[in-house]
Amino acid sequence: MQKTGMLALAFLAFPTWAGADTARCGISHHVRVGGTEMRASAISFRNGDPVNAATIERITIYDFHGRVVHDSVANAHPINTDLPGGVNITVVPPHANYYLRTNHFWGNNPIPDLGDGIDGNSRGFSMTAVVEYSKPGNPKLFEVSRSVRARDRFFDPNTGQASEGAERAYDLHSCS
Repeated sequence: MQKTGMLALAFLAFPTWAGADTARCGISHHVRVGGTEMRASAISFRNGDPVNAATIERITIYDFHGRVVHDSVANAHPINTDLPGGVNITVVPPHANYYLRTNHFWGNNPIPDLGDGIDGNSRGFSMTAVVEYSKPGNPKLFEVSRSVRARDRFFDPNTGQASEGAERAYDLHSCS
């Protein structure tokens, strides 16, 4: 009987969204090569269901040290500004393929200082993104994947702005 109570406490210590499934991805977001290269990731949401939409309930990103560097819930996710007018990725319609890049969270710069003495490059070179989503119908028709891409990075010391250049490397993996 005591074991049952302990199991219930352990379950309560790790709450999950009701009805949500979870995918975990290895991602990165950091500046390399003396500031001339930006390594960033994209988290892709592919809905192969011809009838049912999927909802991205929550995205939590943990840095190399296990600290939360981003946490958003449905309708408060960053907007994908790569397309005219921007795309809210919260609801992925049937057959749609949405994505968010780490650049949508932090731009073309390292993750901002959290006030604990750890620089953004140390935080961002090996992170975990946890995506919680819900979808009626067959859950196997929804896939979360990630890609990591290295691009030239140009920094204007006069304006303090960084911009992206040509792609140097790219890889794609499914999340589990």
